[in-house]
Amino acid sequence: MDILPIKAFKDNYIWAIIFHKTKQVIIVDPGDATAVLKTIEQMGLQLIAIFITHHHFDHTGGVSQLCKIFPDVKVYGPKLAKISEITHSVTENDSFEINSCIFNVKETPGHTLDHIVFYTQNMLQYPVLFCGDTFFSCGCGRIFEGTATTMVASLEKILTLPKATRIYPAHEYTLANIKFSLLVEPQNRLLQQYFIKTVASTDKNLPTLPVTLANELEVNPFLRCLNNELDLSTIPTNLNLSNKTAVFSFIRKWKDNF
Repeated sequence: MDILPIKAFKDNYIWAIIFHKTKQVIIVDPGDATAVLKTIEQMGLQLIAIFITHHHFDHTGGVSQLCKIFPDVKVYGPKLAKISEITHSVTENDSFEINSCIFNVKETPGHTLDHIVFYTQNMLQYPVLFCGDTFFSCGCGRIFEGTATTMVASLEKILTLPKATRIYPAHEYTLANIKFSLLVEPQNRLLQQYFIKTVASTDKNLPTLPVTLANELEVNPFLRCLNNELDLSTIPTNLNLSNKTAVFSFIRKWKDNF
């Protein structure tokens, strides 16, 4: 099986979980039905399930059309979301099985209040997380509906996952996020190396995703401040530097204006 990115809009990735033996596919956050249908047709696939992480249109805009074309498709989405096509509303600690793969749901409010992520440990040789807009390489989601406190709690759930977990965010934001992260931690040598590697990938128009949690623990300032690993030399001393939520909030607001 494979997990392949379907590019949509300016920088979205719609993730396709492809079961080659059965020619079936699960689609994660289909904002654009046309792009999904093109992939399905080219590869001769049958859509069996859709995962929705949150209600934003660039993640849900193609759901209605896909459901019309594949009327038996199962749509898994947040219990809090008001999306009529959802057939299976899921919430914290819910689990379900598709093709012998067990998916677990975690609520991760912050970017939106209804945001969830999908996690599986037995699909591939390593754990996999589909995180929507909660988490990006060297970044995290902009806080639209939640608070810094809720986003910190959501990211801390991700921190509990195995370091080998491969994370599949929904946007290609890596290079811009690294440039910001270098302002926060200019002396981070692993971050400097990651910048060089990412430039090489983007110059070839290659995806920078997925990433491993292990790598993010070394380069992502939003995780590093929660793990007390962040170099605080660029953080104002008038903040309570021992308060990880205060530090996180400062970095998030800094990034909002970057």
